This record gives sequence, C-alpha cells and structure tokens, in this order.
Amino acid sequence: ALVAACSAPGAVRATEAPSELCRVLGEDGRPEAVQAASDKWGTPPHLLLAFMRQESHFKADKRHAATTGPYGYPQAILSTWNQYKRETGNSGASRNSFADSMDFIGWYTSGTHKRTGAPYSATVDHYLAYSRGPGAKGPPSAAALGWT
Repeated sequence: ALVAACSAPGAVRATEAPSELCRVLGEDGRPEAVQAASDKWGTPPHLLLAFMRQESHFKADKRHAATTGPYGYPQAILSTWNQYKRETGNSGASRNSFADSMDFIGWYTSGTHKRTGAPYSATVDHYLAYSRGPGAKGPPSAAALGWT
C-alpha cells in the first residue's frame, strides 16, 4: 500500500512537490526492490523504508568517519555487510545499491524477528537491534533515535 500510494495515478498533483518517499520511489526499479525484499524476508515495506530513511536519508554515499564504519543506504558496518553477503550468497552486493540495501535490511530484520520473536510491529525493538546490534536492550530515548 505504501509503495502503491506513490505510484497510483494522481498520487501527487502537478502543483505539489512530491513527498520525500514518493521522490525516492519514483526512481526506476525502487518500488520493485522494496517489494522484492519484503516478499523475500517478510519485513513490511514501511519498515524497510523507515530504516533506510533514518540511517542515510536515502543517500547512497553516506559515509561514517571510520573507514570500516557505517556506509551507504543501510549504514551497515563492513563486518555485518560481509556476513550478509556470505549468508545470502550475494557476493557482489554493494552498500550503495538501493536494491541490495533493501535486501540487507530485510535480511537483518528477519534475523531479529527469528532470534527474538519480536513482531514487525515492534518497530523500536527492531530499530534498536539494527542500530546498536542484536544484543541491545532497553528502549532508546526519542532523542537518541533522532526523533525529537
């Protein structure tokens, strides 16, 4: 529904600037990449997109100061990215590829769901595991998540 809302005829009137999400999903192959990751891993599209938005603001080349630190759309650290590539067999995956990054976020959140049983509706639990690692405990403050 989220992806379809931006691609429906008349979704954005000619006199309006499209929302950030509709701009992002307006690029070729992106709606299909979101849907493919959702179908493959079971992660709802809105969760995939929310994590990418929070981590990189949809910027392919977002870089952390550390050379092996978070990078790309998913802001994945190199060791976790390499684990993803090994486990999925996606050896050519790139952190600045929108489709690969969607697949990575789906893989990661699916793993959290399987390990912890956290439903996908437990957005904060999933984001805490994503941003701080699978052993993270306790609710983060809204300020710590940048939501203030």
